[in-house]
Amino acid sequence: METITESSGNVFKDLGFENYEELKVKAELARQIAVSLELQGIKQKEAEKITGVHQGDISKIVNGHCERFTIDRLFGMLLKLGHNVRISVDPHLSKASAHLSVA
Repeated sequence: METITESSGNVFKDLGFENYEELKVKAELARQIAVSLELQGIKQKEAEKITGVHQGDISKIVNGHCERFTIDRLFGMLLKLGHNVRISVDPHLSKASAHLSVA
């Protein structure tokens, strides 16, 4: 008989990664970059000129391989693609652990 374990809502946590929140944020930022390029009709070579990020790295990000990129580098790409990036710090009031998120 199979055992079914309910997801925590973060696949990286479920897979046992230590830095699971950071990985989830990077994945969401990479998704936002990919969506932005698609909606704006920007090809990867053009994105290289706009963002200053090598086309091969853009390809990695668009394909979800963003572990070697810092969050601030991904923020910078979104800014250069014409997006506002907002960072919000809220007091932690509950007993649950604090967390990172992208809205």
